[in-house]
Amino acid sequence: MGAEVSTVAELPASEKLSRLAEPENICSNDPFWNGLMSYTVPIPRTKHDDEVLSATIRPHLDKFLQNNPKSCNLASLLHVFLGRVREIVSLPAAEQNLAFLWQTERLLFVIRCVCKYLIEMLTEDALLKQLHSTEKPDEEPEKLLDYALFALIEILVKVPLDRHSYTLHVEALSTLLVFVSQQMFSSRASHTSVIFTTLMSGQCKLLSASLTKYLVETYMAQLKNPPQFYDQNGSQGGSLIVDLAVGLFGALGVAVAEPTPSDHRPEAVLSQLSLTTLLILTNHCTDAGPSGVANPFRKHLFVFGLEGVQVEGAGVCSFICNGHRLLEVICGDLNEAPAMLLLYMLLHNNVTFKAFVLSRTNVDYLVLPILQVLYQAENRSSYHVYMALIVLLILSEDDLFSQTLQDVTLPHVSWYTERNVSDVTLGSLFILVVIRTMHYNMTRARDRYLHTNCLAALANTSAHFCRMHPYAAQRMVSLCQILGKRYHRLQEQTAALEEGTEAYRELFVDLGICEEMLRLMLEIINSCLSHQLKNNPNLVYCLLYKSEVFAHFGMDNAFMDIVKNIDIVIQFFTTKLDQATQGQQRSEAQVTQLIQEASMLWSSDRLRKFPELKFRYVEETQPEEFFVPYIWSLTFASAPIHWKTKNLILFSPSGSAAAGVLV
Repeated sequence: MGAEVSTVAELPASEKLSRLAEPENICSNDPFWNGLMSYTVPIPRTKHDDEVLSATIRPHLDKFLQNNPKSCNLASLLHVFLGRVREIVSLPAAEQNLAFLWQTERLLFVIRCVCKYLIEMLTEDALLKQLHSTEKPDEEPEKLLDYALFALIEILVKVPLDRHSYTLHVEALSTLLVFVSQQMFSSRASHTSVIFTTLMSGQCKLLSASLTKYLVETYMAQLKNPPQFYDQNGSQGGSLIVDLAVGLFGALGVAVAEPTPSDHRPEAVLSQLSLTTLLILTNHCTDAGPSGVANPFRKHLFVFGLEGVQVEGAGVCSFICNGHRLLEVICGDLNEAPAMLLLYMLLHNNVTFKAFVLSRTNVDYLVLPILQVLYQAENRSSYHVYMALIVLLILSEDDLFSQTLQDVTLPHVSWYTERNVSDVTLGSLFILVVIRTMHYNMTRARDRYLHTNCLAALANTSAHFCRMHPYAAQRMVSLCQILGKRYHRLQEQTAALEEGTEAYRELFVDLGICEEMLRLMLEIINSCLSHQLKNNPNLVYCLLYKSEVFAHFGMDNAFMDIVKNIDIVIQFFTTKLDQATQGQQRSEAQVTQLIQEASMLWSSDRLRKFPELKFRYVEETQPEEFFVPYIWSLTFASAPIHWKTKNLILFSPSGSAAAGVLV
């Protein structure tokens, strides 16, 4: 890039880039590097702009890849960077030279461009060979990598974050992301990766607690981008790079698309990058493997404490943060998949955070955005929906949470447009949205794990269902009816096939799944009747109205025992209503009133006792197999960095979302 270059259109002719890519070595104290750090081409801030610039300098990068094994200029570039960082971190904030920070950011961007290209093109072993140095021939490439990664972390945890250093922090995080992105182009487990094991050990490990704290607190801070972050030349709108590159790309024969969602411009890029980096660092090397390297970032995330929160058995805290602020930021960001994943990780692994969340009385603050994600499932990825369900399942394991759901009344839910459900309890909305999610899944994905988690969450809360909304009760009974029809249809289809055939085996599996779902749904209704019948007249009303549905189930051995309880309830209230009405027609409101009056005479001793419905979420033994591809697919889609898809190995757009099991 260099002093003679100020626009993207001039990059192909840049003398500095041409010299960097030549086979001759440029030693780290050559004046060339000062010139390279003085370029004024705007650094891309969006994925789209990054793609344009990457394609523009591609000829220089191709040449660099060919010549660097001889020139060792990548090692020289990194040594220049290390010298810069040593000077920066040694100065207090008041003495920082702004031009020096600016030049270091520019140097980092060059490193990012070069390393991203090499990572896209080479294996990790081949990448390490590119780090050989002519100035320090005895220096192992792994050692230089260690120094470089440590220097990036030093910038983040030692250079005070303010409006002057904001973009340097953005570039340091972006460069760190590029280094670890090698995982996207590799089939090897992360615990065998030199890059990841370097981050998890040695001098990088010494700053792991500080970096974890930095990432959490920077995500919490939600600092807005400084003025002209996206408009570095002070122009009025538009893309700085696209506007300049159209003519150039025409000359190069490269197609230029109109700006797309890849031109998305978040208001707090540093917070977004911090969350992305936190998820990546804490979800790799979860198994130490043969190297024996444990993940210190994961450990620190799971043992940090919260101000004013004491939890017995929590152990020593890695750092302390503001729980109210953290929960506020997460709840406000749950429409995005990374925040949902962070919430899951903290609830599942950080006992202090989980205790803090479950102690809240305003559970609607957390539950409503999760339910909204489920309600709008058609606009979300299957992974996002699945993680939302797992979060609800983890929360539903707590009896106080399940009870609090019933205590919160919502005057109106703006995003629930299926039907007007004013003055609905949060518990009833929970039922409506979870059952709707099951309906949606049955007609589309037919994911068994999703059904299982939906039913498990309902089962955990069923003993606390209270003041159930008429529509929620109707949907519960309707789901039983739908499952019953499917069950009987599968029975007939299976009976018509010859045993042992492939078609028979597939249908037999489907029949077993449907039977499990229907059985559990009946158990959920039974649990509610056994514990909360007097508080749910609307459910009793629906059972009476659809009594013929349950009569069919009573003739099947798979459901006979559980349906007998439901039948006892139906018979009791049918008798009481017949006595009260004496054949006269009554309105729905009048019938509901009669049910409430008859409930005073009801005793739960009439019903057979069944084991309490309680499901617990258990993470798979190798969660990395699910979470690593998932996190990188999120990063690939949302980070303001463009990676080529050609050599991607780690993930594809489709895949199973089965990350956990129930016991």
